[in-house]
Amino acid sequence: LEKSMVAPEPVDSATAEVMLKEAKQIMGRHGVVVFLRQGTCLGAVREQRIIPWDDDLDLGSILGVNGLTEEAIGPVVDSFRDVGYFVRVEHGEHSVAMCMIRSSIRLDWTCYRVIGGDIFHFPGLRMPARLFTELREIDFLGESFLVPDPPEEYLRLKYGPEWTTPKRYAFERDVVLMVPEALIPGHGSK
Repeated sequence: LEKSMVAPEPVDSATAEVMLKEAKQIMGRHGVVVFLRQGTCLGAVREQRIIPWDDDLDLGSILGVNGLTEEAIGPVVDSFRDVGYFVRVEHGEHSVAMCMIRSSIRLDWTCYRVIGGDIFHFPGLRMPARLFTELREIDFLGESFLVPDPPEEYLRLKYGPEWTTPKRYAFERDVVLMVPEALIPGHGSK
């Protein structure tokens, strides 16, 4: 898991597709509404495939919506462990994040808290919760998946106005430029 964060490698698309469908089934068995986010959403909407150079799978849910509570997360995590995932759970001010890995592919499931009508999306972007509370169903990988609605607005807020242009390298620059300037807690700097 640590290696996948420090020195990420592109996912094997075929294995990633199987894992994404399996994750959807696990969530469904627990009644958890989950949506595609970040690069997984970008690939689904823009390219109708997993982006070949993406290094993980990204799913999201909203705490307090559709009956999802922090207590409901534990049984879902146990189900992932039961099918061979290593899972690390991180409780934060803005979300509960599960980093899971199997077959050298990381699957990140983030459960966001709505704060003042917004969620805080990595890497510190404030996004309107309305994008994530009424989700849109799309066809992806031969199945139905949910994405923020409208997905184009979400992707523009996440990746900038040029989100429709594939960028294998240096896409991170666009994402970082979207982060608002703010004080870093405990550092006294911006």
